[in-house]
Amino acid sequence: MLAVYYIIIGWIAKIIFGPPSIEKVTSIMMWGDLKLAHRFFRDKSVRALLDFEKLEQMEQDRIFNELVITNLLLSVLMLDTVAELTSGSKRDFCRDVSETLFYAYPRELARMGIDEEHVDLWNKLMKMRYDEYREDERRWKKRPDPRMQNPWRTVLAVGGLDHLRRGKTSPEDPLFPKMIEWLAESAMQTESILIRATRRL
Repeated sequence: MLAVYYIIIGWIAKIIFGPPSIEKVTSIMMWGDLKLAHRFFRDKSVRALLDFEKLEQMEQDRIFNELVITNLLLSVLMLDTVAELTSGSKRDFCRDVSETLFYAYPRELARMGIDEEHVDLWNKLMKMRYDEYREDERRWKKRPDPRMQNPWRTVLAVGGLDHLRRGKTSPEDPLFPKMIEWLAESAMQTESILIRATRRL
């Protein structure tokens, strides 16, 4: 009965608002990811665990950039997974949003007047991290955990923490559960945006 309700809601939304816009959905996801990354970056308990106030400005900026990349790539990789597991218009829509989102933030930086060299560095870093997390996920698949409904949350929490700590971390790192909690919220946000959008396909 609940499934029928959601189908009807989707039809009504499609009639009123039309099909979902790839650009609009991408923009909502990007700014949502940036907001969550910034909130995590400003969290006092997170900063305490990073000894943030003792860090040079360049290192503080690097940490923020890693958080942004981690959050954006969580959305991209979730979209890729949905595309791989579905077909038809939903698959195509998820692929298009994923591809657009991948370059959305560097494009926004360019629009804001950031020089081309730094924008190119962002694109290269996004690609490097994407390939890295894809490879990490393949290794996770070899030891599946039935509790892991969204493997990307764990993969990016582990990888993201490693980059934040410059490789100096451990399984007992107190920042790890905070990363998991933050990325769980981000995953829920991405899923919610995607569900609302795909109802109108």
